[in-house]
Amino acid sequence: MKKYLIAGAFLVVIVVMVYAVRHYGEVLPDFWNNFIPGVLANITGVTIGAIVGIPVGFAINHYAATVAERRHHDRKVTEVRQLLEQVRLELNLHNATYPRLTQSFMNTKMGTALPAAEVSMLLLGTTFGRQLIGNRSVIDIGETLTLFEVSGYYGRVEELNRLLALRMQDTQHPENWDAQIANMANFVSFARNQADYEIQQAVERLTGRGRVNG
Repeated sequence: MKKYLIAGAFLVVIVVMVYAVRHYGEVLPDFWNNFIPGVLANITGVTIGAIVGIPVGFAINHYAATVAERRHHDRKVTEVRQLLEQVRLELNLHNATYPRLTQSFMNTKMGTALPAAEVSMLLLGTTFGRQLIGNRSVIDIGETLTLFEVSGYYGRVEELNRLLALRMQDTQHPENWDAQIANMANFVSFARNQADYEIQQAVERLTGRGRVNG
């Protein structure tokens, strides 16, 4: 029904326009002399407007989209850089804990096991590392290698924390876990150095990109 109404209205408009042209053509002596140039002028204006306006409109839309995409990318760069700096602070806390881990669990003897309450204070924090690993923006801005290094390091940290948790749960012979914990702490400490270096390089890269984009 709606289609018929639209077609009917369109037909009425055409009939009215044809009648108006014929009517004014008979009434006004100079009608056709003015009508034809006017029509040609309108056609020329519309054609020129289409030829010039459409490419300009596309160019403006493309520029606006490029600017919006660049700003979105810059926000991601800033977000990841700030998170990497927080991860570095977390790694610094880890670095201060490793000597205590090796000293507390290396060459322990029967009856000298560290109390579980003190062991719990040696668990390594993973808050910012997990946030970075779960942040999609790290991949979007091309820091895949940094993500790989950080993920590998925090995987080892989780394993060390698991050993510490098992030791706290072992009420019979907790000292049996000590050598394994000390060895793991040394291993994770070396992995931390590599992760910290890669994070430092990434922060410098992202800081430079932020200055250029700014």
